[in-house]
Amino acid sequence: MTRRPLRQLSDSKLIPLCQAAGDADAFEELVRRHQAALTDFLTASIRHRQDAEDLAQSALIKAFIHIRRYDGRSAFRTWLFAIGYRELLMLARRQRSHRRILDRLRGEVRPQLTSDPDWPIDVRSALDALAPEERDVAILCEIGGLTHVEASRALKVPLGTLKSRVKRAKERLAARLAPQDEEDGDEQSD
Repeated sequence: MTRRPLRQLSDSKLIPLCQAAGDADAFEELVRRHQAALTDFLTASIRHRQDAEDLAQSALIKAFIHIRRYDGRSAFRTWLFAIGYRELLMLARRQRSHRRILDRLRGEVRPQLTSDPDWPIDVRSALDALAPEERDVAILCEIGGLTHVEASRALKVPLGTLKSRVKRAKERLAARLAPQDEEDGDEQSD
């Protein structure tokens, strides 16, 4: 099969080709369609592009290996983002474990990894100030572009819970990113 006809097929037509015949070309087309969005989502989560690209590659490899497990109850992109999210959680656990070991060996607290310089500092600090579950939904829905239903499936949380987290995250982000009046600060210091 040539590349051109694969580009004309929908995800729902490509997936059975991958599942039944292990068609690498069909999976490559799925990668072409979804890799950038997956990488952007992971970059927004960890703010380091190279690590995000590595995580995306790992998620895509796992998706290829386990494509037969995809049952079609959610969009392929949602399923892929869920795999990427699990990869992100595993990386965070490994980093925490490594930091604890190094801290014990050195007897000191290590500074956090530096953030991606492409992110405006106020957005970085606003996202960092959110609770982890709020940050995850904000990144999935607002940056990753997933619908509430897709994000709820990816995170395996009830839809109502996800909507509450999105609402709280938006409120907290709006409060942190709102311009501050200098006069307000002057009145409080008097």
